[in-house]
Amino acid sequence: MDVLDVVGDLRCRLAVARQPEVARLVADGVVYDEVVGVTDQPRDRPRDDPILGVGGEVSFGVDPLEQARDLRHCVHQPGVKHFLGLVQSVRIERVELGFRLGHTRQLGLPVESPPGSGRPVTLGGPDRGHTVYVSAVLGTRMRTVDAAGLGIGDEHPPRIMGVLNVSKESPYDPSVFDDPGAAAAYVDEELIGEGADIVDVGLESANKRFEVLSAEEELERLDTAVETLESVSGDAIFSIETRYHEVAEAALARGYDMVNDICGFADPEMPRVCEEYDVAVGKMASPADLTRPGAVEDVDDIYDALERNGFTDKTIVDPAFGGWSDDKTLEDDRETFRRLREFRGLGHPILVSINRKNFLRDLAGRQTEAALPVSLAATSMAVERGAHVIRTHDVAETRDAALIGAEFAGGRVREAGDIAVEELDVTTPREAERHLDRVGAGDVAGADAVDAEAVSGDAVIDVFELDGLSDSDVGALSAAASDAGVTVVPGAAAGSGGRSVLVFGTPRALAELSVGTAGSDALETALATVR
Repeated sequence: MDVLDVVGDLRCRLAVARQPEVARLVADGVVYDEVVGVTDQPRDRPRDDPILGVGGEVSFGVDPLEQARDLRHCVHQPGVKHFLGLVQSVRIERVELGFRLGHTRQLGLPVESPPGSGRPVTLGGPDRGHTVYVSAVLGTRMRTVDAAGLGIGDEHPPRIMGVLNVSKESPYDPSVFDDPGAAAAYVDEELIGEGADIVDVGLESANKRFEVLSAEEELERLDTAVETLESVSGDAIFSIETRYHEVAEAALARGYDMVNDICGFADPEMPRVCEEYDVAVGKMASPADLTRPGAVEDVDDIYDALERNGFTDKTIVDPAFGGWSDDKTLEDDRETFRRLREFRGLGHPILVSINRKNFLRDLAGRQTEAALPVSLAATSMAVERGAHVIRTHDVAETRDAALIGAEFAGGRVREAGDIAVEELDVTTPREAERHLDRVGAGDVAGADAVDAEAVSGDAVIDVFELDGLSDSDVGALSAAASDAGVTVVPGAAAGSGGRSVLVFGTPRALAELSVGTAGSDALETALATVR
């Protein structure tokens, strides 16, 4: 991610760069896209070189705008009357430059010039009427996604994604159809009629036991999916599940509202298609391989896979629960579920597909047909931990479980006027690290620089009760706690069984807590379990 600083009139400097960013020029209704490269060359480099560079400076300007033919031509034109004022040290995921003749059009967050003035940047003076806005996708809070009018995010109730398959390979028979009329009746009665907000239509089974269909083979099945959509009388958002941009584009052109990409942008054209149609897209964690959806095991690797190839403005992230690869174990899925809150650090709504999955039903010793109760228990937990969309074959029951989870999750978004306030629900230092990374804390220099590891270690308070301590152990623990920054609260004196104490501290402070030789071996052994 990049941090842009305003360094003077007519200039912006790219202070930190890790990857190319995309800038978009919109002029007279025509969109021009160009990848802006990263370089360490000085400002007087040739025009054909990348526009932005580490330590370099660049003037943004258009004069005359009518003669601009592409972004590079636009950026190198002289005649800027006011510089683009970017708020210092804002973390930028994408910058959009929007230009309109004779009137203003806001594409996103307007940049103020000068900063704090509340006025948009004006180019060429009032007689020319060129007004510029910069839209920066900021990593400062969980975004809300608009999926064809359906809001998805912290400010909305959990959304239920019902499943329809037009693939004979799919393993769950109740949702499999090859007749559009029968499929439409199922959607109306069992999905929309039971409370589904989204209907996810699969053209093939993603089960690793089956051969992967080509884009052409998926397209052959698309007619059934489209005829089903056209025959449904109920109101829902229709999502096409695919890994190919060609299939997504064909489905969107024929009436679908959303894409569920099971290969997580392994097809590099998928983000472009979704942005051009301005649709929500589910991005499932996967390697950069169209033949291996979901084949990522470790939680940190799943997180990295979701970050790979970036996001669209309307991306919904999916950590890919289930047996997508031979290497993925049930414990891998359980660890991902335990750490589900971490994925909120990506700043995008979360989709989970956990319906009757092995990692849940194995705990209760249930077969698929009897695994609904464990799915519902996990659904409530998933929503409480931050999931926004639940993909399921059991719509009515899952809806109820999701509503329970949402009720007891508490309100994360607070109404506070012009300043956005959101409770991040951080329960572990690792979750705090994810959010610190999201807001670009590691990229901030100077007086505002922070030690992210130290901050995350202090972000959570753990509380433990130790029972059976002698009076001397209580004294030794109290003395050691003071040095480590831990709070120890002894209970009332007890009988022969010893005393109880409550220990309050951050993980970082507890890691430093030791009584050494001042306390008993039993106390030191007990403290080792809380570090």
